[in-house]
Amino acid sequence: MKKRGVIGLGVLMCFFMLMGMSHAAMVNHFLPKGEPQETVTVDASNGGLQGNWYFGVYDFNGQMSQGKLLLQGDSMLRAQFHVRWDGNQNQYVLTVDTGVNAGEELTLGDTKDFSFFFFDGTTYYQPDCITHNNNEPYSYFFALNAIGNTPRQIVQGNDIQAVPAPRSVLLLLSGMLGLIGFVRRSDEMKKVLMILIGCLILVSPAIATAVVADDSNWFVPRYPADQDDVDVSYNAGWNGLQQGWDFGVYDYNGQPSNGIILLSGGNNNEGASFIVKDIGNGNYQLEVTAGPSGIIGQTLNLGDTPDFSFFMKNGNTYYTDLAIKELGSDMYKFWYSTSNLWSGYVTGFDLLQKHPGGGNVPIPSSLLLLFSGIGGTFFFRRRKEA
Repeated sequence: MKKRGVIGLGVLMCFFMLMGMSHAAMVNHFLPKGEPQETVTVDASNGGLQGNWYFGVYDFNGQMSQGKLLLQGDSMLRAQFHVRWDGNQNQYVLTVDTGVNAGEELTLGDTKDFSFFFFDGTTYYQPDCITHNNNEPYSYFFALNAIGNTPRQIVQGNDIQAVPAPRSVLLLLSGMLGLIGFVRRSDEMKKVLMILIGCLILVSPAIATAVVADDSNWFVPRYPADQDDVDVSYNAGWNGLQQGWDFGVYDYNGQPSNGIILLSGGNNNEGASFIVKDIGNGNYQLEVTAGPSGIIGQTLNLGDTPDFSFFMKNGNTYYTDLAIKELGSDMYKFWYSTSNLWSGYVTGFDLLQKHPGGGNVPIPSSLLLLFSGIGGTFFFRRRKEA
């Protein structure tokens, strides 16, 4: 019984470690950039916030319903707030300088950390995706995926910093330390350690995908052929596609010089859309359905698969080894940069990324729970049979 209890405790540690890894993504937990002003700016001027939607801020340790509204899609697209220490109340206070609730205050208690939310007038939502703006150290993008007929929402926050060492990482480290200690005391725990190693191997691709940009420039439409458009766009105010740069699409098995230029840099805003059609006899064709004048209706033959890739073009030079970062379940950011070249960002929507030699869906946290449970059951059964 003693050994069986040790095994059970070890499996429980593995469970906590896997839960920590599966939730160690960026959390909705922020601080102002720093002294002396501690002023934060949020911006939805790219049209990323719909007319009847709000974006707001609340105490990290509080409730979204008690927060303050900052932006509204059809009337207030930029707002600012600052955090200060109130000596009279002996706590930090957040004051909305400009925005929907301008002039109102939010008490933060003895810490100055806060979180953000989306609100449709009835229901509050946590952001589905939070990503760091790689070109600006204190800038982040907050996205809420499409809900019903409402398209995705995107808001940018500036002069903020994510709170380091999320609790999930602490959970992971505590589980590792405990497991190491028990392994030294029991041979049975070596079996549990093997469970952990196997699970680490299984989830390592998902962990890597969550930490670094995935540069596999190989895509298909998010939805089956003929059902929905793929959209690409940029906004100059968000370090969008730069003057002198073009962004285009080409057949995954072809050459970028035979592709179609969709966007040209240097404009205030620009977007384009295309659809992939099944034209019969096992062949697919890409057709531009929206964009700058002159490209609508252009087609690109893709052969017997609906796969395509994107390119950046500067002068007469094409670049296909783009940096690619997933922003949501079907949203990606593209750019090209070297020590002396910078293309600016382009965002693509309704895309599904493919990976040479592998699948395109990382292992979800529910499967991590499944693996930990299977591992524990397996070794308990082995022990019982012995």
